[in-house]
Amino acid sequence: MKKLFNDWHAFLLSEDASFKNSEIDKVSINDILGRLHINSDSWGNPSSKNPQDRSILRGYVESLGGSTPDEILKILDVSLQNNNRTSDKGTHAKCDLSVTISKLQILNTFSRVINNFNSQVSGYINEDFLAAVFNGEVVRVIDSDGVEDLRIGGENISLKTMKKNSSVHGAILDLIKSVLNGEQIVYYIFSKEDNNSIKVYKFTFTEKNIGLAFEKGGLKSDDYLSKGYQILRENPAAKKWQTPASVRALGSEGTWPKSKKWSLAPKHYMNGDGNESGLVAELSVDPEKLMEIANLELGEMVEQLHAVQKDFKTLVFDMHKYLSSMSAQDGDLVKSDSRQFDKSVNANINGDEDCDVSI
Repeated sequence: MKKLFNDWHAFLLSEDASFKNSEIDKVSINDILGRLHINSDSWGNPSSKNPQDRSILRGYVESLGGSTPDEILKILDVSLQNNNRTSDKGTHAKCDLSVTISKLQILNTFSRVINNFNSQVSGYINEDFLAAVFNGEVVRVIDSDGVEDLRIGGENISLKTMKKNSSVHGAILDLIKSVLNGEQIVYYIFSKEDNNSIKVYKFTFTEKNIGLAFEKGGLKSDDYLSKGYQILRENPAAKKWQTPASVRALGSEGTWPKSKKWSLAPKHYMNGDGNESGLVAELSVDPEKLMEIANLELGEMVEQLHAVQKDFKTLVFDMHKYLSSMSAQDGDLVKSDSRQFDKSVNANINGDEDCDVSI
């Protein structure tokens, strides 16, 4: 085991020692920024007993300046237009570059959530990730009384991650309850595009446009909804509609679909039919694209950040090596690595007085 550690340690040092400016294109975005820990429990729960991973992600988001989901998504848009302001000297202030780094870190983490797991698992992790990004919390199934997945500042949000041009589906009873409980329910649809990006659409269901969900199957939506609304309003405490008796109580077979599912065609959420929604942003989940942006926007900082990450990885690696052996020799390695990391930070990271101004 110790030989394996030593061989891997030597490999890391040999790889990093050969790093040169001419080889910058061989470095990954993770080598530049490091990898955030994917922690669903911490991300999705602001009251988590282990809040560090959520706090780290929130720190990156807060540097962007947006507060609402729409504002944050537009800032993260794949175009990254108006990415940095320039200082009076005509160069990027480090506080402006921090916005670029934050965008890249958030998008890179989002890319890992989307690309490194199967569709079902990535959908669940995405809920936790977005709960942290939007400063909300995940609504677990056991606590849900409708279709909501997130609660953000008192507003219920539903999320769907799906293939391009897919219809949005759900349980009709849950949709009606969500609309009635909050007068509306906001959907964010994350559509996986062919160019390794995600288009984010927004659609808000209200009593006025909820009939769009019942087009398929030829439902008489007006009669059906009127009956459903009447029953709910007369008995708002009745929450468990899923039982057969509750379903039959809604109306005759002529006004109730056999599948008990609703379906919203992509043309409706893409065009924002019935509300002011539609396409909100397009987010890159392509690591190579993100690396191109890093090289373009960060310039000489890429090499500096890589140097810091290299020494950090070595420190962490040797720390684990020491913990596995508890030997004095490995302990000395950790001490040496710690001094080197401190030296690397001091050599490569400098503050900018422009970034210390309180707003």
